[in-house]
Amino acid sequence: MPERAGVALAQSCIIDPDFVVGWQIYQDLDNTREVIMSIRMFELFHGGVLVKLLRSNRPVTLRMIETQPKEKWSTYTLNDEIDLFITFSQKRKKFRRNGGGNSWTFQFSENQRQQIWDGKKVHIALVCASKEFNENNIPVCLINEEKLKGLGNDMSSITIKLPKRGQFRVKKDKNEFKVPRSGIDLLSKALDKGGK
Repeated sequence: MPERAGVALAQSCIIDPDFVVGWQIYQDLDNTREVIMSIRMFELFHGGVLVKLLRSNRPVTLRMIETQPKEKWSTYTLNDEIDLFITFSQKRKKFRRNGGGNSWTFQFSENQRQQIWDGKKVHIALVCASKEFNENNIPVCLINEEKLKGLGNDMSSITIKLPKRGQFRVKKDKNEFKVPRSGIDLLSKALDKGGK
């Protein structure tokens, strides 16, 4: 364990039901104090989406407008114009048909649906992760306002399929449409240009 100026440092990386990704303990050598710092899965996945959007040439304003600390979702307002609903799933399922790929199912409570449909311009960012946490890139399916209208405000769940090649496929009941893999990049570029 490395030591610096009378402080011992221990590190570990864990994944548990409380969504803790990693922790560090800083402890005085005389064992008088320790501080645990952690990043929850919520913070990791939401932070990744927000950093992708906020790293631009133009300033972007960000405001959290709704969150439930024990849940996986939150709504943010970007530039006082766009509401961005972010949630994540680590329940990846593999499929083999049509060349194979992965799928995730996202459930939406009544409160979540209200947040989605009460917004101004609403986009949904669905972070499609896995429990293994060994991926270089974690896909984000961004459903814009136009596509969202096709799902209707009664959506209690949707399934996202990501084939090995091609676009996301969003499915609710019998409705299905495609979403480009680059959706989050397109929104970032629109914010960078001052667009909506």
